[in-house]
Amino acid sequence: MHSASSYSMVVVICAATLISCSDNAADEASGSDSDSGSGSSSTDSTTSPSDTSTTGDGDGDGDGDGDGDGDGDGIPERIDCGTPSYAGLRRAPYLQSVAPSSTRVAWASETGGVATLHVAESKDGPWMEFAATPRVFEVDYTGEEVDYTAYDATADGLQPGTQYCYEIHEDGDPVATGLWFETAWTDDRAVRIVALGDSGNASAEQLAVRDRMLERDFDVFLHLGDMAYGDGTFPEFKERVFDVYTELLHKTPTWPTMGNHEYKTDNGQPYLDLYYMPEVTLDPAHAERYYSFDYGEVHFISLETNDLPLITAVALDQTSDITMLDWLREDLAQNDKPWTVAFFHHPPYTSSERDPNFLVRDGLVPILEEWGVDIVLAGHDHHYERTVPLEGNGPSTKEEGGIYYFVVGNGGAGLRPADGDWWTAEVNDEQHGYLSLRIEGCTAYGEVVTLDGEILDSFELPDC
Repeated sequence: MHSASSYSMVVVICAATLISCSDNAADEASGSDSDSGSGSSSTDSTTSPSDTSTTGDGDGDGDGDGDGDGDGDGIPERIDCGTPSYAGLRRAPYLQSVAPSSTRVAWASETGGVATLHVAESKDGPWMEFAATPRVFEVDYTGEEVDYTAYDATADGLQPGTQYCYEIHEDGDPVATGLWFETAWTDDRAVRIVALGDSGNASAEQLAVRDRMLERDFDVFLHLGDMAYGDGTFPEFKERVFDVYTELLHKTPTWPTMGNHEYKTDNGQPYLDLYYMPEVTLDPAHAERYYSFDYGEVHFISLETNDLPLITAVALDQTSDITMLDWLREDLAQNDKPWTVAFFHHPPYTSSERDPNFLVRDGLVPILEEWGVDIVLAGHDHHYERTVPLEGNGPSTKEEGGIYYFVVGNGGAGLRPADGDWWTAEVNDEQHGYLSLRIEGCTAYGEVVTLDGEILDSFELPDC
């Protein structure tokens, strides 16, 4: 268990869209951020990913064995469920809130029939059936061109670390087949993570990064925010998230955090309507804005850095019993995992022209340091950056409990200058890409893969 006096590795991921304390804070709050117009946009925003390659090592360290440590073990062979098919659905199936004994599947259809989720350990059955909950989304609410029904169904009573085939039926007929998922595991098996932020403008660069992601297999997809430029509306989510990442989302669970662009529409209501995250907050009004979950030996934490009352409460009011920070302290106190990954949108350390977010640095970082956080991943700034270990706003060592901070805001939007600072170990403001991170035993193996498939940065971070 983590404590203020004993150190364990915690990975914190900050998404790239927090309201900044920099000179651009007023622009962020007023919605005048120019993120959405800074990339080279593609008009073919509905380009299908079906033509992309799905071969690759899937590990994040480039050794080709799919493992991350070079020995080739630990990763089970893929279950054969057939060829994925989901034509005709308005929103293809996407995995949500995957746990050791349950998995939630969401999708959308224009038919509005009675829907069920079917799950089996083999494509030959026997099949378990789970009822889906429908919710009608009308044009007046979404701004989309048609009314449709969104569904979600939770398959429970499952076994940890087990692969299952799944299908979706409406009115008794299959509408999605050949799909598979894997429940979270509770042992020390490696966890393969893909993370990026600031992707969502349907640019050619976003599609190219997506294609590279599909060449590998991952267990967890962390999106660090700004996934749906310019305002996080329902049509923008469809065009710039679900239509782009279709082939990834039905097999790899998405765990998002809200960016400032998602926050622009009704304080992020479309985001909250589209994602089904654990509802574990102290204040029910904050449900799904921050949460945590476990995979193997890794504890993940998603935090909300757009809501100014939450952030100012973090910085100024340490006594409230309903703030995100109180929840964070309780969550970390109960955590017994050797690694902890937390992610949110606004980076406390970044060398971009927008400067670090000092509300995050002053309010969140002391708690993360107190409980032994090791890695902070952030977006919001459109470049890639990795720091040396930091503690107390200065250089440190891992033995002293330092944290590695990352900015991974190069997921598809236009890049911005970043020159590095005293804390910078690696920085690049010229290449789009994604972070592949594999946590196994005492080591986190990381690579940053560019849209051309090149390795921009490669590193190993020790814990033990």
